[in-house]
Amino acid sequence: MNDPVLALYDGPLGGVPPSGYAYWGFDFVADSTGTPSLVRPDEFINRSNVPVTITLSFTFPANHPCNHDCLPGVEFEVDAGWFKVDPPYVISGNTVSVKQTFAPGRGFGWVIGLWESSNPHLKVTVPQGSAATLAEVGLPRFPAVANEIAAGIQMCDCSDGTSSACSSGIHYSNGLLGSWSQQTGNYSRAGAFNNCPTQR
Repeated sequence: MNDPVLALYDGPLGGVPPSGYAYWGFDFVADSTGTPSLVRPDEFINRSNVPVTITLSFTFPANHPCNHDCLPGVEFEVDAGWFKVDPPYVISGNTVSVKQTFAPGRGFGWVIGLWESSNPHLKVTVPQGSAATLAEVGLPRFPAVANEIAAGIQMCDCSDGTSSACSSGIHYSNGLLGSWSQQTGNYSRAGAFNNCPTQR
């Protein structure tokens, strides 16, 4: 029986920190062309004409009792409003996975906290017979590699009508942006700054 989906990538996800949470999501097209993002610059965007399914899977220890404390923390962030999606966990033996499908034009990113799990794995699939590429569904060519890309410095418009130096900080070649705070629901990019006067 033929598989109804085509795997564009099925391998490791690079850059997952051993502790804490981190966020992946980056509009590579907007960044490379200098044009505004279709959704938001800190999300992958499915620019293909087919839905893309993202599956994140991990191994977790099954040799000691820990119940749900062994499982990773995983969630998706979607759309311009950055809405949280908590897909159901699917457990098979000592492997746990989450899966979400994103329609054409939709923005998405994900948050991962390993906790006691390991071996983060990414699978990217589209319907069988489609000609979509990893780039068209918004993802990098090499998700297993997280090379640091230095922060660029630019001039930002300030609320008082002036301009000042600013930077959005470093990012990584596979879309990793930085550590994620569960309290604020946001990420922090190293090297980010804005020299605009503080609003009062």
